[in-house]
Amino acid sequence: TTIVTNYISVKNIESNIDEALDSRVVQIRRIDNIRFALGMQGLYARALMLDNSSTNLENFKTYQTMLDDEIAHLKTLFSSKEMESYFEQMVIHNDDFNNKAAEMLSALDRGNLDKAIDIVNDDLRDANAGILSTSESMVQYQQEQLEAIKKDTKKSISTTISAAFFVLI
Repeated sequence: TTIVTNYISVKNIESNIDEALDSRVVQIRRIDNIRFALGMQGLYARALMLDNSSTNLENFKTYQTMLDDEIAHLKTLFSSKEMESYFEQMVIHNDDFNNKAAEMLSALDRGNLDKAIDIVNDDLRDANAGILSTSESMVQYQQEQLEAIKKDTKKSISTTISAAFFVLI
């Protein structure tokens, strides 16, 4: 039974490490990428208000696409109901951003800078804040899961050490 206990403990440790590194940490890294793209798209939305140049527009669209791609990729990484719920909130905020960004660009094309500024200062800011808040909740959830994995792994290691000590005696 000691050998079986050790085998089960080692398999549990292996599973915990795989989950932590292959799932949880990867999700946190993706969320960090989302935060970066989020900040950059906000930066270039504001830059367009000051200088409606093709370079600022191209950069804005690049980071907007990057954010969309990162969010889509994040969806493929999780399986928990909590993350699915957070993800749904993030998508709603991102869709709001994309819809209002189209309105902002249309206002700029029509030469209505005041309308574009209002959209950036209100709608885009609110959508970005929603994405940021949701991403923070996602990271907090993942950190809690990593802490639970850490505790479970320590317990498995302790069991393995105890069993090995018992066999040695």
